[in-house]
Amino acid sequence: MTECNILERRLDFDDATLARDLFGPLNATVERIAEKTGARIETRGASAVVSGDETGAVEQAANALVQLYGLLKNG
Repeated sequence: MTECNILERRLDFDDATLARDLFGPLNATVERIAEKTGARIETRGASAVVSGDETGAVEQAANALVQLYGLLKNG
């Protein structure tokens, strides 16, 4: 029997409007990042929970969201 460890990282963004812009219409941006990294991303309000079986995938997806949010915040 194999054991599956799910890794999880929660991101709380401080501006709900920018977070909504980041996530994209119908979470299109989030879905694209999830598809490219292999992580799972769930959003609610101004928060996102990134999870997956591999640390690299979770960190890559979380870093992409944080960096894109920073670009939005800086105009």
